[in-house]
Amino acid sequence: MEKRVTHDGDRVLARHVSNLSVIPGPSGLRTDLDVQEGAPIAAALGAMVAFDGVTRIEPAQEPMIILPSSVG
Repeated sequence: MEKRVTHDGDRVLARHVSNLSVIPGPSGLRTDLDVQEGAPIAAALGAMVAFDGVTRIEPAQEPMIILPSSVG
């Protein structure tokens, strides 16, 4: 509702985030998924998906109106 994600200091999430790095790309910074073998990153990726979900701005869609077909 407030379009933000908070982090309570969870040690697992902090460790997973520290295993990632960002690299510049044509559309801005992105996560470098080429991480050291065995370095967990799932919690960090989950947090990024959550952040994207609450901050994404979707264009408003026109409501679809379905009229009953006439029988006859």
